[in-house]
Amino acid sequence: MFEGLKSNISKLMKKCDLKVVKKAIPVILFIVIFFIFATSFIRGKETKMESTKDDQNIISAIAYCEMVENRLISVLENVKGIGKVDAFVMVDESPTIKYLEERDVQNNNIEGKDEVESIKTTIVLVKNGSVTSPVVVVEILPKITGVLVVAEGAKDIKLKTNLINIISSVLSVDVSKVEVMEGGS
Repeated sequence: MFEGLKSNISKLMKKCDLKVVKKAIPVILFIVIFFIFATSFIRGKETKMESTKDDQNIISAIAYCEMVENRLISVLENVKGIGKVDAFVMVDESPTIKYLEERDVQNNNIEGKDEVESIKTTIVLVKNGSVTSPVVVVEILPKITGVLVVAEGAKDIKLKTNLINIISSVLSVDVSKVEVMEGGS
C-alpha cells in the first residue's frame, strides 16, 4: 500500500514544477494546523458540555436547598413569638435519580465449556408525543448536613429550644447539626 502511494507521489513530483511544490507545502501545512486547532476546539466544547452537566447538578442542589429553606421559613414564621426568619440549609450532594432499567441476560456456550452469562442493561424510555424521556423509578434527595436559622425572638431560651426541636424533627436532622441565632430588626 505504501509503495503505491510512494510511487504516485514521486510521479507527481516529477510532473510538477518545483515552484508549484514550494507553493503547495505552506497550503498543506496551513490545512493540517487548521484541523489540529479545529479538533482541539471541538474537544474543548465537549468538555464544556460535561462541565455544564456538573453545573446542572450544582444548580439542582442549590434549588433543593432553597426549596427546603423556603418551606422551613414559612413554618417557623408561624410559631408564636417568632418574627422574621432566615434559613440556610447545607446538603452533602445533589439529588440522585434512579431510572427503570431493562436487563437482557444472554447465555453463551463456548466450545463445550461452561455457559457464560452476559448481562446488558438499558434504561427504559417512554415516548410522549415528540418527547422521549427515561422512566424515573425514584429520586433520592440529598442528606441535610446542617441548618442555620436566624430568627427574631430566638433570644428567649425556651423559644430557641423549641425552634431547634421543630427544625430537627421537620428535617430529620440531628439536633447537633442545627444552629439557631437571634436576629435583629
